[in-house]
Amino acid sequence: MAPSKRLGDIIDRKWTEQKVLRYQEELRSLATELALSEQRERRRTAQSLHDRIGQVLALINIRIGALLEWSPRRTWRIHCGRSAPRQRRRA
Repeated sequence: MAPSKRLGDIIDRKWTEQKVLRYQEELRSLATELALSEQRERRRTAQSLHDRIGQVLALINIRIGALLEWSPRRTWRIHCGRSAPRQRRRA
């Protein structure tokens, strides 16, 4: 094999190795960017769910309060997580 052919092969191989290294670095960078993007999306979804559940629970609390106010014969005393019915005294 002629020396110029071997030199050309060496140059091509080195160029190819450099190209592979650049692609590997770009792949690492893209993988990091993807992981950060996924983390931000998970955080956004969790915050949205948290806010939505908070709103639903607040509305449930308001409606339960309205139902208890509306009830003509019974009131419910809620104490330490337990509900106990209590009859109203008639006047």
